[in-house]
Amino acid sequence: MFMHSEADIKKVKRVQFGILGPDEIKAMSVMQPDGVTSDRTFDNGKPVQGGLMDPRLGSIDRYINCATCGMDHNECPGHFGHIELAKPMYHVSFLENTMKAARRPSRRPPPPRREK
Repeated sequence: MFMHSEADIKKVKRVQFGILGPDEIKAMSVMQPDGVTSDRTFDNGKPVQGGLMDPRLGSIDRYINCATCGMDHNECPGHFGHIELAKPMYHVSFLENTMKAARRPSRRPPPPRREK
């Protein structure tokens, strides 16, 4: 449950979605510079630093606050991390839409021809 905000309520005029690139993801990651480096999740019941349950990613236990924002498991929204892979990978959830977009004809008019 997030705390109540005293900010004025405003009508949303538009929403825009996009896909973050690798550099943007790394810049937003709380696990700088290397990201997830361990395949271990817990050691003696506590999250492993550099593991998939790294405490910088958010609080997952009511007795351990988030190492990034200091909030408890009810208030912490969670934080970005990243995993460095040996080779580039396609995200299977994006593959179908990417292929559809690549096959779709361009809606922009072609550039004007130059006279010789």
